[in-house]
Amino acid sequence: MLSSEVVESEIDETQDQERRDKAMESSRLAHETILVDDQVEQRLDELLAMGFKLFDAGHVACAELEKADVLLTVDDGFLKKSRKHSGQLKVRVENPVAWLLEVLEQ
Repeated sequence: MLSSEVVESEIDETQDQERRDKAMESSRLAHETILVDDQVEQRLDELLAMGFKLFDAGHVACAELEKADVLLTVDDGFLKKSRKHSGQLKVRVENPVAWLLEVLEQ
């Protein structure tokens, strides 16, 4: 499991304290935190040009940099945008429940 500076920034901006605490707890499970560098920023710009929101683009850019197998999200808008641009992404973006069911079927 990976985390990133983007995840940390998004958690910091979460207004609901309970939700922020749960997100912080989950992010501590990560075995690595990806730092935002020039390569991530360049890819971020490309993803923003495709119409991704800032944090979503940051998550994809970081996941691609570390060659993650899958990026899990429950954000329907993010999932829809990712499906639309799946041919241009270097990481698979999936709903965690759908992904888990797929894994269990294998």
